Amino acid sequence: MRTDSATIELSTRRLLGAAERGAGYLLQNLQPTGRFVARRDARTGLPVTGSYDPTQHFAALWALLDVRGHEPAVQAAAAEGVRWAFDRYYLPTAQGGAFGTNGWLVTGCSGAALLALDELTPERAPAVDLRPEIVDFLLAQQITEGVLRYDFQHRVALRPFTLDLSRDEVAVHSQTAPQRSSSATGTILSGLVTYVSTLADSLGQDGADPARFALIYEAVGNALAALCARNYGVRQGPPWMLYAIRRYAELVDRLLVAIGQADADLARESRGDLLNWAGRLATGVLAATRDPRCAPTARRVEAQVQFLDLYDSCADELTDQWRWRELTDSARRQVEQDCALLLELQDPESGGFPGSADDPIMQIGHTQHAISALLGAAYAIGG
Repeated sequence: MRTDSATIELSTRRLLGAAERGAGYLLQNLQPTGRFVARRDARTGLPVTGSYDPTQHFAALWALLDVRGHEPAVQAAAAEGVRWAFDRYYLPTAQGGAFGTNGWLVTGCSGAALLALDELTPERAPAVDLRPEIVDFLLAQQITEGVLRYDFQHRVALRPFTLDLSRDEVAVHSQTAPQRSSSATGTILSGLVTYVSTLADSLGQDGADPARFALIYEAVGNALAALCARNYGVRQGPPWMLYAIRRYAELVDRLLVAIGQADADLARESRGDLLNWAGRLATGVLAATRDPRCAPTARRVEAQVQFLDLYDSCADELTDQWRWRELTDSARRQVEQDCALLLELQDPESGGFPGSADDPIMQIGHTQHAISALLGAAYAIGG
């Protein structure tokens, strides 16, 4: 018999414990070859066949490392997962490194790969650092008014398509149904912000390249500013986009002490615009119709906890404090309700997350989103 989600006690310990069990599920399903068992039936425990998503693969590695990356055995297993994915999906091109599968380049996979690689220790990272090649490929694409436009035909097997992020869809030649791309956009920008933050850590050290740091930092800032001006993604409120905004705002804050006053004033103004955009994204999440399935619920929590973390770190800069406090109070209430549902859904034996109360199939994508949601919520609302 299921527990009424309203009666489930939320605490930091409870939320972190659920995230830990979810990471255990991912580790149990990461095979020695480096490939995940992507789906299992919660009723039988048996694998379920289906397509394999390389973006979910890297995102699951990132979530696993985020929770248990301090364990040498987990680092070793994740390193095999990275190696397997690069062997299978990585495509060197004249413009840099990309990822592809079944004749298609998978743009969001580049961002997820950068996130996973950032979590590996130097001892477990690939002998050849391919992150610069991945970033080069992303920067080589045309960026016009914050819109990344991809025209791929690097191999005969790859069908050409154009990704126009201004319309929140992928327009594919010979394919009529559009695909949402705001999630891919946020994933790409999250990976780029994470990489440029790593470069910022190395500034002043031997081998650092300030010019390259400045190039990537400016490109990411311009893309975020232009997408902000378009009010991009407000209908979907994608958690990856809010993650990118939060990481970029943190990076700007770190750099303010190292730049001139005029540049600092401009950076603060830019960050203020991003904070207001984040508020609009969070408002869109609050206004969306609630969905009792695991993945939409987890993504809602992910989006709101990124917003709450951003607010907590920048509250003193915000105008109209009453409106912001009202918004954050609403976000916290929604997070509490949604986390109770996630705790109710989690499989008590394996720690995995099925699609819903009526869908017993556990997927690594569901579990990755749930882990990220529970971790963020632990610090946003945990007692």
